Amino acid sequence: MSTLPIEKQILLRTSAATSVISQGGVIKVPGLTDVNKKNLTSITQVKYRPEVAQVVTIGNNSYTPVGATPYQIAVFDPNRRVSGGQEPIKYYGYTTPDDVTTLGATAALQREAIHVAIIAAVNADSSNHATATTLGTGTGFTITDDGGYYPVHSQSMTNVLFVNEVLTTSGFTADPTVTTAGVTSNGVGANLLAQAATTDWMNGGNLTSGLPIYPKTVAGLPAVSGQNYDAFIIQSLALASSETTSGQQLALVNSVQTIWIDNGTGSSVTNLAGFKAAERVLHKLMVQVYGSDQKTVQEWFDRPIVFQDPLGAAPTGTANTLGWQYGYTPLNRTNIGTQTIVAPVLDDTGLLLDQEGSHTSANQQVLGDQSFIVGQTTYTALARVVAGDWTDTQFMLGIRRKAVYTADYNDYTDLAAIGGGAADGDSITTQGILNNAATVATDSGTNFADGVSILLKINVAIDGTVTAYYSGSTGAWVSVPIYSAGTTTLILDAGDEFIPFYQHVNIGGGNPAVSISEFVGVADDQLFI
Repeated sequence: MSTLPIEKQILLRTSAATSVISQGGVIKVPGLTDVNKKNLTSITQVKYRPEVAQVVTIGNNSYTPVGATPYQIAVFDPNRRVSGGQEPIKYYGYTTPDDVTTLGATAALQREAIHVAIIAAVNADSSNHATATTLGTGTGFTITDDGGYYPVHSQSMTNVLFVNEVLTTSGFTADPTVTTAGVTSNGVGANLLAQAATTDWMNGGNLTSGLPIYPKTVAGLPAVSGQNYDAFIIQSLALASSETTSGQQLALVNSVQTIWIDNGTGSSVTNLAGFKAAERVLHKLMVQVYGSDQKTVQEWFDRPIVFQDPLGAAPTGTANTLGWQYGYTPLNRTNIGTQTIVAPVLDDTGLLLDQEGSHTSANQQVLGDQSFIVGQTTYTALARVVAGDWTDTQFMLGIRRKAVYTADYNDYTDLAAIGGGAADGDSITTQGILNNAATVATDSGTNFADGVSILLKINVAIDGTVTAYYSGSTGAWVSVPIYSAGTTTLILDAGDEFIPFYQHVNIGGGNPAVSISEFVGVADDQLFI
């Protein structure tokens, strides 16, 4: 007899730091099977994200129409199944007359006539789950998915909707361009509520809608429509009863258990503080899986921290002197400017960075091994920070080429960061430097909210591509472009060695009351997704 894997889900409408207990080598969450930490393989956070319908643009290349020529596109989803079979490719086209000038005196008018005809054909067919719209004056047209990706099972559903493929099959001289990538949702309250199982006991107890395993509270209550939920997926090995030909009574089986937590950004925001407290506990557990990796950097600012200048001397207000910060992970720390407050202090929200400025990083010395090599691994740097007045601080979280500290971050050879602007700390801004070129600062168009903690994140892909994120007002990750020159995405060079850092500089003269409560650097870009 084989033993089935363990799969469980629990929903937390309210939460606190005590919602997840880690003690005695065991992780306990009410409603889930206890997890022995020695058998823990991973914990992944999948943040709430709303659905985004794909938009594809066609014909925006200023082609010149030709007479007696078919212009045709295809719209279909190769993964969709209809009555058990693959959905057929749907073609929509228009053939121009021999004299193309009958469509209009100019190429733009001719293109527009072609586009309008194809648009009408697309919109007349409801089976393609898309809508076509002209951009006007022959500049192109768009195909926008209707959305509703991955619907929950029900008796009335005719098929499962995925992201469409859109192709040009004849006439057009350029391929379509995906101008808005399709994004499937996660943690949408209405969708989680729809997963609640409904059975027909008059017909053999068959499942008529929903899923057999769905998020619900210990009391059996489902998700709430209008609320947003983050998912924490705990994967481990667990002991389970087993019976084999050799008489074995127990076996280790795969266990996948998911915690859905109201992140406090939906219609009701009452769980915001509780969510952040529970999230912090889970973040610590997530990073502990990597604790034996010497390259892992972690600081949680919840235990006494020792600050030293060189040779163990007490901190002084001297600028640009390399020092040490001892907590969870020993870190390099350097004053930026001459300090009146020589060392930060712990407060109720983390480490209060009230000095004129400071730069804290993984060990920058030659033998320091808290670094990563581009091309050898993916990487994530993450921080949670809050400020009473963002106008007075430029706070930055990032990674930089491993080298000695420099007072002006613009002088680093390579750098990727997200935080405040140099002249306006309120604005969420990215900073990119590649191979000693000029710094490219990119304003996201969104400002930090005073008094509200925010997560900042830098991801590095295996090919060196850098992406910057912040946790937005709905709790979802919001991506901010980070460039090396102009609007060229920052891609770090393979083989270069980088370390994570955070820094704060008082740029307003007032009291920004900046406090950091999480700082993490892990050789993995799939922990916080």
